[in-house]
Amino acid sequence: MGRTRVIVAYVAVVTLLATAGWLPVGFLHRPAVETSGLIIAFVATLPTSVLALIPVAFGLPVPVVACLTAIANVLTVHGLRRVGPGRLDGLLQQRLAEALTATQVPVTPMARGRRTGRTEAGRRFRERSLLLRDVPMAFRDLAGLYRTSWQQAGLRLQEREQPPALRASDAEGYVLQLEAASGYFGDVVLQVSSPPRRYPGVPGGLAVSVIPALLLAGGVLALPLRPGSATWAVVGAQVLLVALEATGGIALLGGVVYVLWPLTRALGIGLLGGAATTGVLLLFMINHAGVSYL
Repeated sequence: MGRTRVIVAYVAVVTLLATAGWLPVGFLHRPAVETSGLIIAFVATLPTSVLALIPVAFGLPVPVVACLTAIANVLTVHGLRRVGPGRLDGLLQQRLAEALTATQVPVTPMARGRRTGRTEAGRRFRERSLLLRDVPMAFRDLAGLYRTSWQQAGLRLQEREQPPALRASDAEGYVLQLEAASGYFGDVVLQVSSPPRRYPGVPGGLAVSVIPALLLAGGVLALPLRPGSATWAVVGAQVLLVALEATGGIALLGGVVYVLWPLTRALGIGLLGGAATTGVLLLFMINHAGVSYL
């Protein structure tokens, strides 16, 4: 429900901003507000808003196009989460399901949720686990069945005597572990962990989004722009401005994708901060830096 509200609010805000910039000047006697609304709506729906320029050129109302591009962005983010960082949870779930059915022992699995952990070296990993209840044999016998199954699958095994546990690692670095449940007599915990990795934080997200934006803005300001400027200068400034808008849009889209996933949340926050900085920089250049006539 919370995610649905965020999506509805995003689409509504983009549509309202586009409407504010699309209304006739007689209704809104502040051209700066109109321009800002259109620019913010355009940046907030990048990169799909670049394609939206085509239907706008053919006369389709800007608010309608903005609403459709916002919805397209939501679908794009959803698709990226399935093939991007969020795909890791699916891989963990797949390995956990395969391990659960590997021995054909009838048990009652109960989900224990997901967890994000950190190693002593500062690397982060994702973990999913199941509580196996109604196990029809002792832990030692169950561990023996899993040992045989995991050995046949070519996994590297490690055993721990106290508390008893069986651990297996595959070639990709995923770790399976079977251990007696703490506080539950006869119950067993089956868990799988992703390979530990280092993920960029907030500074990394800011750096990869703000530095290119500053370079592009500097390129625009370095051009000899004035009324009656040479065609090459005007075209060059327009290309750099579009690239600046695309930089902000990519940072925004990446930030939305990564901030929703625990392992890359800090990176996502940095990218969102970079997108906001790029948007402010773009508005400043268009409204105050002498390039509004392009």
